[in-house]
Amino acid sequence: MVRFALSQSAHISFVVERRVAGRHAGRACVRPARAPRRARRCWRYVRVLAFDRDATGGRHALVFRARRHRRPLAPGAYRLLARVGTRSAAPRIARFTILAPRT
Repeated sequence: MVRFALSQSAHISFVVERRVAGRHAGRACVRPARAPRRARRCWRYVRVLAFDRDATGGRHALVFRARRHRRPLAPGAYRLLARVGTRSAAPRIARFTILAPRT
């Protein structure tokens, strides 16, 4: 469940990103090549899904089921970015982890 409060009505954009391994290429963290590389490791985030909501001022609770196209997200580390208004606004970030099912 995602809880948030707004001082006035606004459009909110939510983006879910998965944390995956990468390699440094200059200042950027890029997808690792198939061949072994000597570049330092890093973490990069890949967009998994995005959705928008229009909300009125006040407190809100959004049920986030961690599903994409009716299938659950794979186990791993994720982050949820919430941005109110324009794309230039700084997003609020919440990190979460999906665990593998117990057998």
